[in-house]
Amino acid sequence: MIRYRGVLRGVELFLLLATTLGLAAVFGLAIAHAFNADVTKCASRGAVDSRTGLILAGVALGGFACGRLVAVGRKWVNDAPVIRDQDRVRTGGPLQGALAAFLALAAVLLGYETYALTNSASAPPITEYVRCAAATSPTLTGIAAFAVALLIGNWLWYPTE
Repeated sequence: MIRYRGVLRGVELFLLLATTLGLAAVFGLAIAHAFNADVTKCASRGAVDSRTGLILAGVALGGFACGRLVAVGRKWVNDAPVIRDQDRVRTGGPLQGALAAFLALAAVLLGYETYALTNSASAPPITEYVRCAAATSPTLTGIAAFAVALLIGNWLWYPTE
């Protein structure tokens, strides 16, 4: 069983690297689509039909559920102790710095969304950008929604026991 855990750790590292490169590729595609996008599709409120929105919501929920499965698998592969029984933090400085940067970015984005919703005449809310992305490239938007929801599900729904 111990030999298999070493192999599984190698598979885990490969998948983490592949996911990182995949997300970088999706980000690059999103930038390319943004430069070539037809923004006239986004001008109307009905740019995204309800079916596309429901499909994207289902994809995001599926990503969140897969995040739980990934978290359970990571806990099993790394034979991690129960979180509440740990005396110290096991993550390194770069990971903690990345988490702090992510939380700071989330706070800035929430602040912008609040400002945009109260002053929608001067600044469009973030949901307008998501709606435009879904109208321009629903497949790319679905991939990004799945990846983000998977990461959030892995982080928030990590097993405690």
